[in-house]
Amino acid sequence: MHLEFRHLRVLLTVAEAGSIRRAAARLQLSQPATSAQLKRTEHELGGPLFIRSADGVAPNERGQYVLRCARDLVVGFDRLREYARSAAEEDRQAAAPLRVGGTAGPLVPLLVSALFELVRRQRHHRPRAGRPRHHGARDDPRRHLGHRQPALQR
Repeated sequence: MHLEFRHLRVLLTVAEAGSIRRAAARLQLSQPATSAQLKRTEHELGGPLFIRSADGVAPNERGQYVLRCARDLVVGFDRLREYARSAAEEDRQAAAPLRVGGTAGPLVPLLVSALFELVRRQRHHRPRAGRPRHHGARDDPRRHLGHRQPALQR
């Protein structure tokens, strides 16, 4: 058996619930399935992690250490997943072209330049936590114009 994050979640749920029966209910698993998974996980980690009694379960010394590590790993994994999803959504939004409609007139080039500057500043002043800033053509909002300078159409 290879240890997976779902096994760590079972360990944490058993510890928080204080009994395999209550943990099984929280995990929406049967009590025998939860108990069997706990035993396989304990075997994979070298031995019992809980002291079992008629009142429920409590982590032993090794179990306390494993639970501390499991919490750190699960929290880190959840942060990683949230970051990745958030970054992917920001990338999707950043890739969307900015479209502006209007009629030709003497102020159109000024408006387009002001919008470019606004988008550029917004992207550079809202860095994503833990993500490096990209510089160059990718950050240039004019990339949506096919590298053409806006021109006044008559």
